Amino acid sequence: MSLVGFRSTQNAKLEAAIATAREQVVLAKKILFLSKTHKMLHLWHLIHRPFSYSFALLASIHVILMVMLGYYR
Repeated sequence: MSLVGFRSTQNAKLEAAIATAREQVVLAKKILFLSKTHKMLHLWHLIHRPFSYSFALLASIHVILMVMLGYYR
């Protein structure tokens, strides 16, 4: 590519190689982003799951106690 990438060259093989290199860079960026996203989601689940299980348990206990004590209509 001449003129800092603004004009294409007349060499088709060089243009194809440059296009392939660009695609590889884009794919490498996507892989990096997805791997970091995967790590963050994994950490989020480590925190979220225990809280959600405990809240579900507390809600179940609450409902059972309210039914047993007669606080329902």
